[in-house]
Amino acid sequence: MTPEQFLESFGAVSGYPDGIKKLRQLVLSLAIQGKLTTSRPSDGTVDEMLATLASKETRLAETSGKRRKKRRTSKGDSLVPAPPFTAPRGWQWLPLGSVSICRDGERIPVSRAERQNREGDYDYYGASGVIDTIDDFLFCEPLLLVGEDGANLVMRSKPIAFIARGKYWVNNHAHVLDGACEDALRYLEIYINGIDLKPFVTGTAQPKMNQAKMNSIPVAVPPLAEQKRIVAKVDHLMAMLDDLEQRQEKKRSAAIHVSKASLDSLVNAEDPDQLARAWERVSKNFGVVAGAGHPVQIRDTIRSLAVRGILTRRELGDESVDDLLRKTAARQSSLKARLKSAPKGDEHGNAFHIPPSWRHVSFRDMILSLNYGTSKKCSPEIGETPVLRIPNVTGGRIDLSDLKYADFSPSERAKWSLQAGDLLLVRTNGSASLVGLPALVPESAEHCLYAGYLVRVRLGQCANPSFVCIALQTVGVRRQIEGPIRTTTGVKNINSSEIAGLRFPLPPLQEQQRVVSIVSNLMGLVDQLENCSSRLQQATSKLAIAATRAS
Repeated sequence: MTPEQFLESFGAVSGYPDGIKKLRQLVLSLAIQGKLTTSRPSDGTVDEMLATLASKETRLAETSGKRRKKRRTSKGDSLVPAPPFTAPRGWQWLPLGSVSICRDGERIPVSRAERQNREGDYDYYGASGVIDTIDDFLFCEPLLLVGEDGANLVMRSKPIAFIARGKYWVNNHAHVLDGACEDALRYLEIYINGIDLKPFVTGTAQPKMNQAKMNSIPVAVPPLAEQKRIVAKVDHLMAMLDDLEQRQEKKRSAAIHVSKASLDSLVNAEDPDQLARAWERVSKNFGVVAGAGHPVQIRDTIRSLAVRGILTRRELGDESVDDLLRKTAARQSSLKARLKSAPKGDEHGNAFHIPPSWRHVSFRDMILSLNYGTSKKCSPEIGETPVLRIPNVTGGRIDLSDLKYADFSPSERAKWSLQAGDLLLVRTNGSASLVGLPALVPESAEHCLYAGYLVRVRLGQCANPSFVCIALQTVGVRRQIEGPIRTTTGVKNINSSEIAGLRFPLPPLQEQQRVVSIVSNLMGLVDQLENCSSRLQQATSKLAIAATRAS
């Protein structure tokens, strides 16, 4: 397979998140299986390379005066675990300890405190690369360093194996391996980085690959001449991927620019006509917008436009907001007395103009009742009455699966009853982003009660519950919710007075209904466009997987 054929076959993967990273791993995997090169009769044998390695080990022993363990090189060496694939003809499966010289005994760790007094020009290596400099060196030739411990053995955020060159120092967190030549070390570098090392790593809190485990890694070893060709082919492909990554980064930057411009056109629309043109622009560029990671921002933008009065126009016959608020106020005297000390909402959420027929109001002005739920212990099996809990509302919709039950008296059922159109808000959660999020109660949930970590809000006739749900999820109101949130033992809380103090724009009731209808249609379009984008990605992914298997 030529480099050009490789990129043609697998280039589809590169556009995905971490696509280039996956391609790099694929290059390594194909290389160590012999799928990027072809064996030649003139390559010689693996035994010739082992003889060169043995001679080098003898010279090292004579130079250092240290006796080294005898190397096992027979084809009958036991391998743990069994070889993971069939190696090409002419290759040999051997333990890593048989095709390398371990020089761990020459490492010397130096504490951070001591290194502060030994600053110098020589690199000081740890498990994942250079971590400091020092005033002296231990090694002065190319050697392969392999991480011995640390989270990187599991996470693989950096290469496990890497070549150190020049003059440098190595601590006891990286194994030091020598080989027959630098190309042989480079091949081992490719091999170790291209395989799954989990079978050779012990520990979870402190992952470690000790020398015995490392030496037992089964290595598919080609003749030295083919190792050199593999190294050259991998270097060439990696360079091509570097270039592809740079071009994609430029493309990604351009996509972000187009995405931002499209979203800005929505945000800056001043009337429904401008909005229609802006939405058309977003629709045409949705693949780019979605690819830049902005579907959530599109939904946030739609909600923002909804409460600014840009999605709709006032129509004759719309009852005024002031009249509707007066009717609601006549029915909420007891609630007003209970929430009279509620703090005034943050005005930041109202830093924009609204149509003359709209009003900036406090949530308390449209609420008939606001109550916490029951604290009675519930069970998935015992009890007659279902109780909605946080897991049943965190998706923004009521989910009637995984219900729990308890028995309640008639007065308790009346106190914590639900009606279609009620809102349930999460008042306490470990995640601030979930606190205050509303869910609209449907008719199918009227037989349920609700738990104490939820707040039931029943609205007056001035407010459409669906419109209020939209308003409560806008960026401006979310700032008001998350700003005063208190944390108790890691749990975020908001109380009834703070909920009542939230401020947001309120249009006439008939216009609220029109806003809800338009928002529903726009959100449906976003869902359709996002689903199309997702299906396209899935199709491309399947093609990439098929191409990978065909290799």
